[in-house]
Amino acid sequence: APEFPPYIVPIRAGRKVPPFPEAGVIVVADSLLASRPELLDDIIAWGPQCALFDEAHRASTWAGKRATADRNLSLSVSGLSVPMTGTPFKANPVEVTNILALSGHLGPVFGGASEFIERYATKDRFGGWMPKRKMLPDLERQLTAHCWVRRNKQDVLKQLPPKLRTTRVVDIDRKGFAQAHEALYEKIGLWVDEMLENGVEITQEDIKVYAKTHIEIITPLRAAAGVAKIPAAIEIVKDWLQATTETGPDGSKVYTRPLVVWVHHSPVMEALKAAIPEDMAGIGFIDGGTPEHKRQPEADKLQNGEIGVIFCSIMAAGFGITLTRSSDVIFIETDWTPANISQAEDRVHRIGQTETCMITTLLAVDTLDAHMRAILRNKGKDLNVLMPGADNNVTVMTAHLNEAAGQYEILTQEDRELEKDFKSVPDIIERIVTEIVLKRTSLPRAA
Repeated sequence: APEFPPYIVPIRAGRKVPPFPEAGVIVVADSLLASRPELLDDIIAWGPQCALFDEAHRASTWAGKRATADRNLSLSVSGLSVPMTGTPFKANPVEVTNILALSGHLGPVFGGASEFIERYATKDRFGGWMPKRKMLPDLERQLTAHCWVRRNKQDVLKQLPPKLRTTRVVDIDRKGFAQAHEALYEKIGLWVDEMLENGVEITQEDIKVYAKTHIEIITPLRAAAGVAKIPAAIEIVKDWLQATTETGPDGSKVYTRPLVVWVHHSPVMEALKAAIPEDMAGIGFIDGGTPEHKRQPEADKLQNGEIGVIFCSIMAAGFGITLTRSSDVIFIETDWTPANISQAEDRVHRIGQTETCMITTLLAVDTLDAHMRAILRNKGKDLNVLMPGADNNVTVMTAHLNEAAGQYEILTQEDRELEKDFKSVPDIIERIVTEIVLKRTSLPRAA
């Protein structure tokens, strides 16, 4: 642990709380404030004059314990309360409500939480929050005029090389993918059969209600798409290692161009581990099962040249670690949130990087990949209004591989390949359920 001067007191989980300084700084995770109310009371009683909330977007759920603890601390300080974050919005304006409360702007600028939400957000037919798109320019103006100080990455880190994005269409393991679909379709079919057996005529409203209350059925479809791409991904990694691994003078392996590979779902990571040949060396993993204190040491193996490929979970490794020895990234699967994707990309595209970063997303036809890209694009457009110049356009291709020349070429037009017009996850579920209902109701029914 680092040595701190006596006026800086860190509070660590699992350790005795040290005495507070008469004057100075207390450093504490807000997760501890949420789980230990007595600690929060003691800090408030200490009488802090200001509070800084790092990564404030983690407390975006208004009624959550973390958000409530943060607000209570913020209200107790006599001076500035400053929330700090690189991702104040991930999908809709409601997410910034608590941050505005922490900074003291929610009431004075917007009239309170209810008025803010009513002005800038609405609920869709599935009960999820959506932005009022016509009001987004006004929200951006109010935030810029009264609430925040913003700087874009390209304005701060001008020395960074370009980040280029491309896609690669791959073949999938159709047998496994079909099996995943069959299980899902059977589940929905049971609901359809039950409704029909009870003499219920299934309406579009019934389908909408089912879609709204069964969001979870999208997860196995997404995971199935990721698992189906694993054979292609393994071949890519094998070829990559073969082309970029050399033998040093002492006989050790030298990885001349390390690679970072991202996945999202645990079943995909587990299937990936199981599919990797035993003789494939030079590989590391960071996933949800990797303890937090071991994640950067695992990343350091790539940084130090000990491994040539590292497989990472977007949620476990997408924040806080450095992988700048690599400038090549492959996404086997992505996330619904543009910020999570760009943050994962930025594990390589950050201070210390000297090479152009190439981001490749693997796409598979007849899977949810097309729908996810369409949803990400819609979210990116809204976020661009709220945060102009931010890195929200994660689906826009900026390069493609010229196979004849064997090199990437920069594009100037948007990539619309494989994209479809889906606005939300429930829209996808509704379409799947409608398809099954139409098939079932068009079949002759047994007497």
